[in-house]
Amino acid sequence: MPRRAPPPAGHPAVDERPRDVTARAYRAAAQQGVNGAGMVLAGALGWFIVIATGATLGATGTDVQTAALAAVAGRYPSLLFGVGLPA
Repeated sequence: MPRRAPPPAGHPAVDERPRDVTARAYRAAAQQGVNGAGMVLAGALGWFIVIATGATLGATGTDVQTAALAAVAGRYPSLLFGVGLPA
């Protein structure tokens, strides 16, 4: 199959290009920055929740190993925890 000749100068396929390429690139970069900041904030918030929960349970003398699962598992919180680890 023969190759096509390139379009001549002045042809719309050559001279017209999207004018908002930089605007689209800027919006995409800004969105990536927002997404990254959200991920960092969510991770930090999770750690603060873990630390605050541990400090609260430790200050009241509650056994941290069974405190969260005691209401759900009754007498077997360690078994439920062990089953949930591989999942």
